[in-house]
Amino acid sequence: TQATIFNSEQSILGRLSGNTDNDFYFFTLLSPRYITIDFSCPGSGKDFYLTLYKDSDQNLIDGINALNGESVSWNMGLGVGKYFLKVTSDGLDAETVNYYTITIGDSTETDLEIESNNTLKFSNAIEKGITRKGRIYSAGDVDYYGFHLPDMALFNVSFTPATTTGDYVVKVVDENDQVIDQRSSSNGAAITME
Repeated sequence: TQATIFNSEQSILGRLSGNTDNDFYFFTLLSPRYITIDFSCPGSGKDFYLTLYKDSDQNLIDGINALNGESVSWNMGLGVGKYFLKVTSDGLDAETVNYYTITIGDSTETDLEIESNNTLKFSNAIEKGITRKGRIYSAGDVDYYGFHLPDMALFNVSFTPATTTGDYVVKVVDENDQVIDQRSSSNGAAITME
């Protein structure tokens, strides 16, 4: 309720006041948009944790870490809504001297999922021959992608992880979320479902 309004047309400066401090910022999107959030804290060697919520702090949708004073650029697709960005430390050794900078701008990556696509209702449309990138933020995160087929059709779905350590479950479901086919990917193995 005390989040600072973030104008995506300009950068914002902030500074943590202590180990338990959380800085919240909010911005509103009136249409779906691909954005990049750039974070840096010049002169710092400390860890920062950025998390993104939609509508309230009860709906965590994504996060990224800026460790050891490193700058990060965080690309994502977001739907219409109000978003909250939280900046915090590791809770033990916060950067309380140097100011950090956050900038939101348009992303050049337009092949990303549009968050939050965690239900059938908000599934992202995909089409033949077009690759779409997604990211599973936590063990509870689920991403839905939707496509339409005539009554009878042959098709295949290819899933290729960007990591060699992740384990995934990929399902093809119908309009009632009933599983038609399911495959597992361990240690970053690619999957093709036909």
